[in-house]
Amino acid sequence: MADGKEWTTRNVDVVVEPSSCEENAAANCAKLGASMNETRAYGALLEEDKTRSQAAFKALRPGGASGFDALLSGGRTPEGENACGEAHGFYWTATESDASHAWFYNLGRGMGAVNRHADGEKKRAFAARCVRAAATPR
Repeated sequence: MADGKEWTTRNVDVVVEPSSCEENAAANCAKLGASMNETRAYGALLEEDKTRSQAAFKALRPGGASGFDALLSGGRTPEGENACGEAHGFYWTATESDASHAWFYNLGRGMGAVNRHADGEKKRAFAARCVRAAATPR
């Protein structure tokens, strides 16, 4: 991607306890899987610029210019309830905000924009993608 890193184009689909898939359906595991750090290359975050954030939303969604193909798969609450499927795509980052919270990105269908939050309870289940620095060309 434009951030110089290689991202997986599918959400991680692994079975580890206490992971689960939406509605505990195997088809949802295969489709939605079980973090997105660079939106500025495709626009901006909502708190920075609404119009540019909407451009980032379009670029990060399936068929968009980024190839990231973010799904709006919602998440799971600490109580185990599935929430916001098809309305929001929540993606963890690797950055903690404190011992029990971490930063995450929210791709919201309602505004068609990308937002970032520091208050993600680690007990929540959000989507994850693998990322690594791209190899330096020789």
